[in-house]
Amino acid sequence: MKYLILILTLFLAYTLNAQESFSSKQYNFRITFPKGWEVSTKDKKYVVEASENDNIELSINATIYYNLSDSFNISYIQIDSLKKIIENQMSFQYKKYLVLRSGKGQIDGVPAYFYFIQYSDYKDGYLTKFISFQYQFIYRRVFYSMFGVFPASAYEDYEKIFNQTYFTFRFLEKM
Repeated sequence: MKYLILILTLFLAYTLNAQESFSSKQYNFRITFPKGWEVSTKDKKYVVEASENDNIELSINATIYYNLSDSFNISYIQIDSLKKIIENQMSFQYKKYLVLRSGKGQIDGVPAYFYFIQYSDYKDGYLTKFISFQYQFIYRRVFYSMFGVFPASAYEDYEKIFNQTYFTFRFLEKM
């Protein structure tokens, strides 16, 4: 009973602090962003993107593949195949990058792959190390990619915030 009260208290505290929700009927999801973040749908590359400032951002991209069956999910694709695509994209954009960790997980009960990447880029004229979190999953013919980035120096502050945000992702309608 003590643990249930603690869990409910933590959930309530996060819910009260994370007040910026976004829903997309077209792509069948909703997500809650931390309080105070700017949420935008202006950039047509993404369904939604949110940021605390220029260095801390999270975006969601979704692509509908009409030729896939409803039951097709990310598990049908080898994780190393997607990892190779991500590595090719990173090597094209950045001279130095390192895949810190990759693996399998779930987003709202749906199989997902995740990748944590460290890379360097120039920000305000200075070479800065960044951490990128990326989750990819397929549900009902839609390929989702959630991408978050923040300075490596802020890892302790933002790793928990990003994970809490990712796990607020919910499908509006489930099969």
